[in-house]
Amino acid sequence: MTKKYKHYKLTKMLTGILFLFTGLSKLFTMTPSGFAENMLVPVFGIGMGFALFLAWVVIVFEVLGGVALVSGCKFPKKFYTWLVWGLVVIMLVAVLFVHAPNKDFLNLLKDLIIASVLVSAVKGCCKKKYCTDGSCKGCKGGKCEGGKCCEDGTCK
Repeated sequence: MTKKYKHYKLTKMLTGILFLFTGLSKLFTMTPSGFAENMLVPVFGIGMGFALFLAWVVIVFEVLGGVALVSGCKFPKKFYTWLVWGLVVIMLVAVLFVHAPNKDFLNLLKDLIIASVLVSAVKGCCKKKYCTDGSCKGCKGGKCEGGKCCEDGTCK
């Protein structure tokens, strides 16, 4: 991996750690029922059963999405894409239904920045194959499918 992509990888990993910790916090500290009762029911005005279902969905996406971001493109691409787009949706829901109505512009901006990092994480992983260990998985016989192999850290 070239120096050009090291900061990108660090940003993805730190964002993944953030989601991993928030998901685990909702699971073990707040508990899914506490998250549903104290956050989802008051914000969305839904019943406790559906709120508990949504709480589990959010927790699963945050924990697995965090693991996917930390592991990078080594995580299966299809699952990685779905998990990270799920995190983008979680951030946008927080922006639209929590921060904007409460005029909490600092957290609104923070969540928009996190969402933009997530979008770039999906685009970066899905568009190019990054060399993490000095080799490209897409290379066959010294050439990447449809391009050059491992030039400046990516298969082109």
